[in-house]
Amino acid sequence: MVKRRPIIPAAEWTRIEVDDSDWAALPARDLITWYAQMVLIRRFEEKLLDLEKAGLVHGPAHASVGQEACGVGAMSVLGTGDKINGTHRAHHQVLTKLLNSAMPEEFSVLEDTFTPEMDDAIYRFMAEILGLAPGYCGGRGGSMHMRAAEAGIVGTSAIIGGNPPHAVGYALADKLLGRDCISVTFFGDGATLNGGTAEAMNIAAAQNLPVIFFIENNLYGVSTHISDVTREIRLASRGVMNAIPSLECDGMDVVAVHQTVANARKLIAERGGPVVVEALCYRHLHQSGGRAGSDFGYRTREEEAYWRSRDPLALAADRLTSLGCLSVEALGHIDSLMMERISAAVARLTETEPGGNGLRIPPKLFPDPATRDDGIVGDLSEFRDARFLDHDQLDRTELENIKFVTAASETIAAAMERDPTIIVMGEDAHRMRGGVSGFTKAALDRWPNRILPLPIAENGFTGVALGAALNGLRPIVEIMFGDFCFTAADQIVNGIAKVRHMFGDGFPVPIVLRVRISPIPAMALSIPVTPPPYSGCFPAGGSPRRPPRWTI
Repeated sequence: MVKRRPIIPAAEWTRIEVDDSDWAALPARDLITWYAQMVLIRRFEEKLLDLEKAGLVHGPAHASVGQEACGVGAMSVLGTGDKINGTHRAHHQVLTKLLNSAMPEEFSVLEDTFTPEMDDAIYRFMAEILGLAPGYCGGRGGSMHMRAAEAGIVGTSAIIGGNPPHAVGYALADKLLGRDCISVTFFGDGATLNGGTAEAMNIAAAQNLPVIFFIENNLYGVSTHISDVTREIRLASRGVMNAIPSLECDGMDVVAVHQTVANARKLIAERGGPVVVEALCYRHLHQSGGRAGSDFGYRTREEEAYWRSRDPLALAADRLTSLGCLSVEALGHIDSLMMERISAAVARLTETEPGGNGLRIPPKLFPDPATRDDGIVGDLSEFRDARFLDHDQLDRTELENIKFVTAASETIAAAMERDPTIIVMGEDAHRMRGGVSGFTKAALDRWPNRILPLPIAENGFTGVALGAALNGLRPIVEIMFGDFCFTAADQIVNGIAKVRHMFGDGFPVPIVLRVRISPIPAMALSIPVTPPPYSGCFPAGGSPRRPPRWTI
């Protein structure tokens, strides 16, 4: 007889729920700080939308109004050394991470004034969104792109599904370099259904990396409800299918988010990683700008009213007053203080138009037009100390004819001997005595743990390599055939090629993409084929097995 037996997932799938007792069990100072940070985010974005209406924000402004508890609750568990990235809707995460990195440990929002460093975080973040030179990226990032490595913000990305592989790379670098840190990548329901996110989750699980995939499920991708585009709307299931422990929580409750991310961090500490967190939340406004979604007809006013009744600021204020942590006067003080600090930042970034009442940006704050191409094209300065020799310069050099694959294999091994941060990533790179072409053979003999096997997911692992390069490693990415570069085009073009320019330049992105491209046979051409002169780059030092004296 045919039997049907349920299959139990290999990983746990849990919903974290909290009540008044969980709020009461936490220090009042923490609860008050988190509430104040949510108020700061709300007032910051409201002011930002006012500036957008005044024509001072160029490009879209994706407000996180309604989702503040996700950013604040998650950041309450992270230290400055922990890394984050986000996608186009990241103001709440970035502002909280910046503020936490600048805030004194014993800061009291009811008793203390903002330090210059805290004020500077608000000012520079606002400047970045306005596209101005004082911004963290010199005004290059705008509303959707931000990098402040000193605060653990390695780089947000507007490309849907583009940022999760980068965070996996951050975590890979931390693990291999022995750092006790975690990485958190924030994205929404739309990006959860993207192939890059699925590839990133699988790679993180296969490599057991300390990364949290934080899904802010606000139900809508622009105007499309999640139920229109997927049958399984419980998005944490995407973690379970990869044997990743997955947690769900109420994203409108800052304590629920705090406890969930704390649980995720504990799981990573006990078992390694990764962990998936799904926070059920709601953006009160349309995809971009200050209008409601109901104005565009894809949501009802009744639906929006329900979610506004669960507003994270109102929920927190009610609980804090009922617990006796805050009075009505204290709530007003916090609101006034946050508005004061935001107004101070705006005052530094704007001025009254001559002969009018409107605001404008002081011309001196705009980036220098001469820097518009900085970071787009490299200057090859990384080869400043390399020695390049052509054939006509090798008359007195002892030469040996060897196969190209051997030269490449031993060059990689020589580089890895000199630099312990070099790793090799790719399909089959760890097998068959050097991969399908033999290019990792010499390295496998000595550093098998630095040759990482990756799935057939070029876009995913190329993005992982970018994240690793931004966090201290020097990855060599093996792409098996040239045609496969097209599947990784998103990360190559929108990530690797643009990251320095987009984030203001001034930092390295040490990636090598090693691609095998088979030549066209000479007989297929109708013109004579004359091989071009070969320029060999002789590395300093040499291979542990053969000195660098080859030519081809």
